[in-house]
Amino acid sequence: LALTASASLGGFYLRQNILDTEFKEKGAWLAKACIEEARLRLAHDLLFAGDVEVLVGEDMCTIGPVTDAEGQKIFKTRAVYKNSYTIFEVSIDTGDFAIVSRTEVPNF
Repeated sequence: LALTASASLGGFYLRQNILDTEFKEKGAWLAKACIEEARLRLAHDLLFAGDVEVLVGEDMCTIGPVTDAEGQKIFKTRAVYKNSYTIFEVSIDTGDFAIVSRTEVPNF
């Protein structure tokens, strides 16, 4: 009986870990969608200040305030999906709007 309960509990935790991974992946895709939205807005207007929420299908992501640094624009994006948070800090080249760096960070 103990072996059956242990195996059953192990299967439960495995399923939970798989769900957590899927939620994290969806949150990461939402945060990346905000990166692309910010790149588009910056290409259209270099004075884009950020600090906006973006609707992605039925979900939301946030573009934080945009700052300037030596030919680059720096901002953070955040997405929350089923209590799984993904926050990226991003640097964009203002010449070609390429991503110079994208790093997951703990705080928005």
